[in-house]
Amino acid sequence: ASSVTVVDLGQRRVAATVELPGCALAFPWGDDGFSSLCGDGTVASVTLPGGSDPGPVTHTARFFNPDEDPIFSESLVDRTNGRAFFLSYTGLVYPAQLGEHPSIDKPWSLQVAAGLPAAGTGAQQLAWRPGGLNMIVWHKGLNRLYVLMHPGAHWTQKQAGTEVWVLDIASHNLIKRIELPQPAVSIAISQDSSPLLYLLTENGDNPTSVITLDPESGQQKAKSTTPGGRVAWVPGF
Repeated sequence: ASSVTVVDLGQRRVAATVELPGCALAFPWGDDGFSSLCGDGTVASVTLPGGSDPGPVTHTARFFNPDEDPIFSESLVDRTNGRAFFLSYTGLVYPAQLGEHPSIDKPWSLQVAAGLPAAGTGAQQLAWRPGGLNMIVWHKGLNRLYVLMHPGAHWTQKQAGTEVWVLDIASHNLIKRIELPQPAVSIAISQDSSPLLYLLTENGDNPTSVITLDPESGQQKAKSTTPGGRVAWVPGF
């Protein structure tokens, strides 16, 4: 069984423990609640008024098939307002609004946005697919998604990306495809008005490189070597 422990940082004590059998991850929203992805294809939500006594666990209707096309645990949730974008292994984006009464919108396909057929779940079906360790970021000011993509069959969701696809959230259109100088496993973006895109590259047993790109032109701005690391975060999101 899985559970979420709620800690009162001011009092330095456990405020509550919420049992969530069959669910994993905790996506906080607002000041008094969180949601979790569940193995039955639903999202569970819990409210904690005052931060202590949890209300009942509620579930959405089933909106994805976890056996055929699971959701990435690295999907995006804005913790301030609960706006979310759940990404599936085949490249379906499920816009959602998390909260006490969450809603899941109709999904749209990354590949269709690029003018390509939607990726299927066949083990031998080649298509452009999302992949890596931290494969998707969201610039809230520009309202764009940046996704690491690679050509491969289904279940290659951990494979490093060879391109970054830039997509407009409102229109569901592909803005550009950025070919990477070398495959990358993680992506991050600054949240200022002139953002920079950061990528952690895949170098086998060698030290990982950090590549900085201009997301408008795709031009490489800098490259440095790190002693290690697999996931990148940028403050401001």
